[in-house]
Amino acid sequence: MSNLVSFIVPVYNVENYLVDCLESIVRQTYENIEIVLVNDGSTDRSPAICREYAAMDKRIKLINKQNGGLSDARNIGIDNARGQWITFVDSDDVITEDYCSSLVNTINESSSDIAIGGVKKAYIEKNDTGKWRLQETDNSYDWVSHSDEEIMVQYYYRKIPGYVCGVLIKKSIIGDLRFPKGRLFEDAYFMPRLLQRSKKVSCLDKIIYYYRQRYGSIVNSQFSRKSFDQYYMVEDGPFDLSNLNNSLKKAVYSKMFISGLDTLRKVTSKEEVYPNEIKEIKDKIRRITPVVLRDSENSTLVRLLAFIYGCNPNLAINVCKIRKYMNIQRI
Repeated sequence: MSNLVSFIVPVYNVENYLVDCLESIVRQTYENIEIVLVNDGSTDRSPAICREYAAMDKRIKLINKQNGGLSDARNIGIDNARGQWITFVDSDDVITEDYCSSLVNTINESSSDIAIGGVKKAYIEKNDTGKWRLQETDNSYDWVSHSDEEIMVQYYYRKIPGYVCGVLIKKSIIGDLRFPKGRLFEDAYFMPRLLQRSKKVSCLDKIIYYYRQRYGSIVNSQFSRKSFDQYYMVEDGPFDLSNLNNSLKKAVYSKMFISGLDTLRKVTSKEEVYPNEIKEIKDKIRRITPVVLRDSENSTLVRLLAFIYGCNPNLAINVCKIRKYMNIQRI
């Protein structure tokens, strides 16, 4: 008998998108699944939609809880999942019908602990026939298999995606690992620690997960003090930087540089509100910029940004703003 796969779906005030998400999950060609819906204190019609689907499909388990945030909802899902394998889907996203079968086949063929599928950032709408129309943005990756320390190097160079969604994980390697409560950019905390526990990771050269871009989502919300987590989650990684070998240290610096620069891109208009935090990140980025500039593993664009930052930090930040406006996703 095929292994049970647990879908963990945190739900919070997504009444306009939840049906699309649930329809894409219940229609999976791989049928041995359970769907753990964690209603995180929603105040719209989301709980009613969850109840309707739970009544129609016995594979759905609905858990209602007080609002505690995305990390808390995912942790509750992990604690209640029965499957040998776990995958996360955000409740405003959609997946392809062969999402689960593609990941399971990759696991079986490679004997991996983790299989990572292709993710596309997309603006998702429905046309007159009810089919999804996907206006995709460029977010492609090189898809290869890795083992041991190379997994971490490729992650920090952003050659392995940093999302937990679109990933099939052997539950036993998660163990006691959980998402950090009350923090943003929780994937940047969870993923490197998860990869560190794995012996082999396989990446699937196929888009199977569509990451909906919308206003009001966590990553697209207004800047607050918690938004600095985009940088601090990377800096507070699972390593003592002083004990890393040179190749992994350079990879970590690469991700710190990009995460810090993107954080500064978002916050520079609030310099009078967060002067100490901004100065701290600017200073830390300045110290690692020479390493990033000399590192041939970085893309030409990353090295160019490092060169510009070394000459004029504010100019580099403005270049990042232009890059975001032009929707150039991959650096």
